[in-house]
Amino acid sequence: MVPHKAADVVFPRPDQHADYRSWFLPALKEAEITEHTWHGNRHTFCLWLAMAGVSIKAIQVLAGRKTISMSARYSRLSPEV
Repeated sequence: MVPHKAADVVFPRPDQHADYRSWFLPALKEAEITEHTWHGNRHTFCLWLAMAGVSIKAIQVLAGRKTISMSARYSRLSPEV
């Protein structure tokens, strides 16, 4: 497993800096998806982790949160609850 840092780019592109607007916003428009934000991806990521039984501490680390309190709200989705 390759170690990752919180600042690592999720979708690296050698030809551009980490600006998601150049491809994400046009993709939303083409798919006719409205009322969605980039932050919604982080929320969905955390939801899926919780539903898969990943610990709240792991969700905190993977989502790059400084405190566990923001990740704790996903605990209700854990299969163990």
